Amino acid sequence: MSSSSPSRRRVYLMRHGAVDYFLPDGTPLRSDRVRLSVWQVRRRLNAHAASCLTEEDLEPCINVDLELRAESVTYQLAMALRALEPFGAGNPCPVFCTRGLRILSEPQVIKERHLKLRLAGQQNRPLEAIWFNCVDSDGQTPEVKGSIELAYTIETNVWNDEIRMQLNVQDLKCS
Repeated sequence: MSSSSPSRRRVYLMRHGAVDYFLPDGTPLRSDRVRLSVWQVRRRLNAHAASCLTEEDLEPCINVDLELRAESVTYQLAMALRALEPFGAGNPCPVFCTRGLRILSEPQVIKERHLKLRLAGQQNRPLEAIWFNCVDSDGQTPEVKGSIELAYTIETNVWNDEIRMQLNVQDLKCS
């Protein structure tokens, strides 16, 4: 085997830190060349996206799985949803929407970042909701007695050994 064979060069270059990557055929590739390639791919991808996407495409959206009436949001439903756990990337938590909810009392600010809401539907059955990291959202705090549409997940919350149903607000729209 000659001293310039690819396998001997690879060992030499790896030992002396001159090469960071090897192509599948064994060709050495320095990291400064890789960064240039990544930059070029990023530039071309951004140019392509700018030519295809509209402002509307870039607006965040929430995929709602089911619209529920306020009367259908029950503790029994929350317990039934627990049977679908664990939720994660391959099994997302279902998102629900309810229209025509009313704010029963002034929203309570928790830890200067979250809102605790007391809501009710047409039958005046109270529902508790928590909206995380929303205090910074301009114009998002709903008015008492105002009508809202709510996108949320349903969860159970254990506090002082008591299990309660709570809505985890994903988004809110004053209507």
